[in-house]
Amino acid sequence: MLQRLLNIALRACTLGSKFLLFFFLARYLSPAEVGQFGLLVGAIGYLLLLIGFDFYTFSTRELLGRPFDRWAALIKDQFVFFALCYLIFLPLSYLVLWANNVLPKALWGWLLALLVLEHLAQEMNRLLISMSRPLWAGLTLFFRGGMWSLLAIVWLQLFSNSRTLSTVLFAWSLGVSSSLVIAALPFLKLNWSSVRLPVDWRWLWKGTMVAAPLLVATLALKVPFAFDRFLVNFVASPDVVGVYVFYAGITNAILALIDAGVIAFTLPALIRSVTDGGFAEQMSRFSKAIFTSTILVALLATLIVKPVLLLIGREIYVEHISIFYVLLATISIFCLGLIPHYGLYALRCDRWLIIGNICGAVIFLSIGYPFCRWLGALGVPCSMFFAFAVLGVLKVVLFWRARMSNIYQTVKDVEYV
Repeated sequence: MLQRLLNIALRACTLGSKFLLFFFLARYLSPAEVGQFGLLVGAIGYLLLLIGFDFYTFSTRELLGRPFDRWAALIKDQFVFFALCYLIFLPLSYLVLWANNVLPKALWGWLLALLVLEHLAQEMNRLLISMSRPLWAGLTLFFRGGMWSLLAIVWLQLFSNSRTLSTVLFAWSLGVSSSLVIAALPFLKLNWSSVRLPVDWRWLWKGTMVAAPLLVATLALKVPFAFDRFLVNFVASPDVVGVYVFYAGITNAILALIDAGVIAFTLPALIRSVTDGGFAEQMSRFSKAIFTSTILVALLATLIVKPVLLLIGREIYVEHISIFYVLLATISIFCLGLIPHYGLYALRCDRWLIIGNICGAVIFLSIGYPFCRWLGALGVPCSMFFAFAVLGVLKVVLFWRARMSNIYQTVKDVEYV
């Protein structure tokens, strides 16, 4: 119980630190620098999916099914796979972003360094969870996302001549590097003599085939959250991009809060109920928890946004507050859409989830530019809202069909018995 409470506290501090960081970035950096930070975060967040290839969805189950003394060899094989992904996707990503002039030249070095560091930290965090080391995982996550945010905040507050984007990025790299050192300690207990075994290329190929469809679904789901700021950068000034990034940071914190505070605690019971019984009851509890928390957090965000803007003291954020309200509505409709999404997930309707996520990405990419031509920067959250609304309705229909099919199959099984 103590470990669980400490883990929850670390996660809460991580989320709180990230929220505070956006406040201090908006207060001490220019809107254009905030925009550059947001573009860098968006690029790293999406490229993390590519260079990792969602291979953990396969490797985690494989590790848990193998003897512990073979884990070191499998982990070695996994990181060989990641090295190959680096060789393929890092140059490709660099060329695509460079060709479209997405980031200033001064940020290219930061992009590549932070991308590799973040990916290594992410994969080691997942391995710690597989090793049943949740407290170590929470600690590394705090250094990776929370500690460096606090360090950057203190630095920006105390040293006025260092209030630059480079200071923030240096703190980020220092925090992620520290998390790697901490994460490495539990791995010392593994049987590293097994790494002498040759690389199991057949195992890596099998994992690639398993992870590829799930990667497509994840990439599609993340399209609106990764490409939104780049679309704003295409149609608006750098200062407006900074405003959008600030408001997106606040609203995305709402999603992270609901994920860590509600979904993480209610989803396991929902998944177990599919086989243990009582799915309808658990689904009702899950739905009420998501709905209630979404409404309450959205209302709280509405109440505090104007006092926060007064503390920041920059008029441009007040002028574009309509972006915040549309983003808030967008993230709220997305959170409500998680109800049928995780219902389908619990029922193992993976193919329908993949189709639904691809449809949502296609809708956003199809209407994003026309909406921006019509509404300017406000068109981006409007197109996201429309895409998530359609996706939510689609998943409700798919969940209803899956539920009816599941009930029908259950009745047939009972009659057969």
